Amino acid sequence: MAILTLEQLKGSKAFKSERVPAPELGGDLLVRDFAGADRDRVVRFLHERKADADAGLNNWEFMLLVIMLALANEDGTRMVPDDQAGEVFVGFGGDLLRRVYDVAARVNGLSPESQDDTVKNSASNQSLDSGTGLPDTSAVA
Repeated sequence: MAILTLEQLKGSKAFKSERVPAPELGGDLLVRDFAGADRDRVVRFLHERKADADAGLNNWEFMLLVIMLALANEDGTRMVPDDQAGEVFVGFGGDLLRRVYDVAARVNGLSPESQDDTVKNSASNQSLDSGTGLPDTSAVA
């Protein structure tokens, strides 16, 4: 496989995605993994509400944020703009919201199963030299 160039990286989309059946709406929805800024937004949301009693992952406000950031168009771009989320989700019943959220949480590593898989694949199960370290560039030539 060839080494990619900066020009190839610019504008590329390397998101994984999964279809979610939405027969209530007459079709499927596409859920993708978060872009970096979107993941930061989710982390910030959780951090800001850490002290709240209802700040767990079952919080509806959190679920709607995750769904809004994960729903995608076929080209991988975000489907729901921030200012239209309320208008879009008013037509979603609780079952559909839960179904879409469950997939979005799994795809983005937020579900307990995803976190279990991450722990299983953690560094404690891998060799110390994975071959991915950067070379030491501090030495004087």
